[in-house]
Amino acid sequence: MSLIRLLRGAIGVGPVDKPPACQPTLATSDNAEEPSKEVSREQINVDANEKRTPTTSAETGTAIIEASQVIWGRKGQWLIIAGLCLIMIVYEIDNSTVYIYRNYASSEFEELSKLATLSTASSIIFAVAKPPFAKLSNVIGRGGTYLIAISFYILAYIIMASARTFNAYAAGSVFYSVGQSATNLMNDVVIADLTTARYRAFGIALSFWPFLITPWTAGFIVASVTAPTGIGWRWGIGLLAILMPFCASFIVTTLLYYQARAKKEGLAPKAKISFHEFCSQIDLGGVVLFSGGIALLLVPMTLAATTPSSWKTPWIDVLIALGGLLLIVLPFYEHHIAKNPVVPPRYFANRTIFLCCLLIAMDSIGFSATHTYIYSWVTVARGLEARDATFFTCKRSPAP
Repeated sequence: MSLIRLLRGAIGVGPVDKPPACQPTLATSDNAEEPSKEVSREQINVDANEKRTPTTSAETGTAIIEASQVIWGRKGQWLIIAGLCLIMIVYEIDNSTVYIYRNYASSEFEELSKLATLSTASSIIFAVAKPPFAKLSNVIGRGGTYLIAISFYILAYIIMASARTFNAYAAGSVFYSVGQSATNLMNDVVIADLTTARYRAFGIALSFWPFLITPWTAGFIVASVTAPTGIGWRWGIGLLAILMPFCASFIVTTLLYYQARAKKEGLAPKAKISFHEFCSQIDLGGVVLFSGGIALLLVPMTLAATTPSSWKTPWIDVLIALGGLLLIVLPFYEHHIAKNPVVPPRYFANRTIFLCCLLIAMDSIGFSATHTYIYSWVTVARGLEARDATFFTCKRSPAP
């Protein structure tokens, strides 16, 4: 029973969200008239309703999710939790298998040496895609952003599965990293919407429970797909193009349904915004400066090793300098020009945020340095079968 109470508290229906025991007191003067008491009670009810109604000054997506929370109740919460479970299961299956199929794809194209470049570029895109999608979810709503994320996934699967060259496969990996980053972000955003501040970290950690199971099932999936009589890595990716939208449809339709109800009942804003206002809300300029700066600074560093002249290649230096310039301009733009900054200026001076970013960076460096070629190494140098090599790779990998 204690576990059930903890879970109920984590999704916002437990003791943390119960109203305070004290109730507002009414004046009980002997000379007070009865109608005045009724007016006071009505005023209290009006004030309570006003507190529950989302303000129109908030960003559209934020106002929509606040309005949806007013009407979806406990049933809606459990429907969204069920949808989260489905999408997390297929997300972890995808994360445990597509990462392995990348080795077979690069080997088939005889470009295994470029695997490090592809992995690094994918990691950069995974990182820079999150801020734009975070802002987008606050503008168009959670359901619409989920739909865009899954669309990137589907497009990526199609391109990668049908690729005839390594460059085509790499192009599909770009869309794949965007879809994976956006889906990962939206899972955390929806969990944050459902949980209280006290249990938010617990809720996000609990969402990765499929990773305790999927690595072991992934070993059998990869072994079956890549076997001489198997369907091949292309169809291994193609199957996910069917599974991903099917499993994601549950949470997407649930969110869109409650968002539509909130608008229909007048709890969410229906006003259309201009293109200029939309760009202002998502901070298009800040997104371009931040994402472009990071990409132009880091991607050329990984591409330098693949060029004949290495660091002496002129365009490598130009891109790195341009990326550094964009990042230098970013804090000034966010402070003086952006109305809704994607990277608020106070973040640059926050020691906690800086240390968290540094910790994540070190973790990413350690993972990339040890895991980029680990699957190829254990299969070639140690002679492990596909199933055992997948077990070995996933056993040493943290949940994303």
